[in-house]
Amino acid sequence: GTPVQALKLTHVPLGEDSGNAPKIELWLAAALDYLPARMRLTWPNGDVLDQVVDTANLNRT
Repeated sequence: GTPVQALKLTHVPLGEDSGNAPKIELWLAAALDYLPARMRLTWPNGDVLDQVVDTANLNRT
């Protein structure tokens, strides 16, 4: 896809409550009114879920 300018947010679970909680990375695209363009979850065992927006149509009024 075409690269877009995005704000990347990362949440890394810490402490006793983290357990098997995944690290969460979220990219918010400026061109999409800061809607998520990508989301990646990475679990401590190495499993990864990676979702990327392919296309988006915004109905701006």
